[in-house]
Amino acid sequence: MEIGTIITWVGAVMFLLPLLFYAGLSIMIIRELMGEDPSLKIIIEIGFALMVVGALILIVQLIF
Repeated sequence: MEIGTIITWVGAVMFLLPLLFYAGLSIMIIRELMGEDPSLKIIIEIGFALMVVGALILIVQLIF
């Protein structure tokens, strides 16, 4: 791999990790405010799962 490509992927991962942290934080806050509304919980869980999968794909592409 070229050095520029590696730097790009490292930057993308470093950009995504704080997003995941803030998303988890906001999910906890929303759950407290809404009192575990089931439909909202499903939507939040799907969104969080998509973010996790996206981060994993970036990490896998960085490794291979």
